[in-house]
Amino acid sequence: MGRWSYWAFVGYSTLEGAHVTQKEIDLILSILIPGK
Repeated sequence: MGRWSYWAFVGYSTLEGAHVTQKEIDLILSILIPGK
């Protein structure tokens, strides 16, 4: 489920023209997947 949420977020951000940084990705993953 976490992966789906992650990709949905990335896809949405891309569609909106936003650029997701690696730091933001790490933050999102740390929230979606505790203990990463």
